[in-house]
Amino acid sequence: MAFYAKKSKNKMAKIINSKIIISIYIILSLFTSCHKTSTIQKESINIGQMNFLELLKYSYESRNISNNSNTINILNDSIIQYSNNCLKIQELTIINDSHQNIDWRFEKTEYCPITSEALLFEVVINDSNGIIAEGNPATISDLKRLADGYIFSDSAINNAQTSMIIESKYFGKYKTSKIISQITIYVDKKNGLSSNTWKTLFKVLSELKTVTNKKKNELSIRKWGKNFNSLSFDKRIDVSQIIGSRISIVFVPIVPLN
Repeated sequence: MAFYAKKSKNKMAKIINSKIIISIYIILSLFTSCHKTSTIQKESINIGQMNFLELLKYSYESRNISNNSNTINILNDSIIQYSNNCLKIQELTIINDSHQNIDWRFEKTEYCPITSEALLFEVVINDSNGIIAEGNPATISDLKRLADGYIFSDSAINNAQTSMIIESKYFGKYKTSKIISQITIYVDKKNGLSSNTWKTLFKVLSELKTVTNKKKNELSIRKWGKNFNSLSFDKRIDVSQIIGSRISIVFVPIVPLN
């Protein structure tokens, strides 16, 4: 009798423990679900408050693009507004003295000024998400090598048409290239760009930004033996002025054939 009573108590204890475990699991699940919902709502609110250029930078930095993303709809609505004219966006370096920080942002020009081809390393993203670099088919992995060899070549730096002199605190009069990268994208006037095209744009942008970041590091190491991010704020400003922001994006409207 005592044996059965003991067995019954053990069984009851197991049931109680199981209920406790299930309750804890449910509470944790609800907490996780609420946290995810809160995060999604917060992100949605932030996206809704951004202008086109802020959202473009945010999407690039977070790679927040999916096939059914609301972000794509907002980006496409913005570029379709310029369907009668091409839209040019320029990368700009932002120097924040109070926080001793160097960042970047996009600035838009509502028309596309004519720039000498000699001053451009052009990458065209076509409808099938293929890439043309300087008139030739290329892959994403080709871009760093091609851009570096074109923009910062000895011939570009020593050619009067493609070079410029920068007055610098630490480097004095420094000769560098004034060639920039231009990403050209043809935009369907009715539907904008597909999610794959946006993703390709961000991959191309990443490769081209890597080229300028690499040059900043090379210049910093050659002068001070340190990577760019390890330099003091005033030295980072100097290097940034020499290498500069060198990327523009041009959205060109087209009428689809079908």
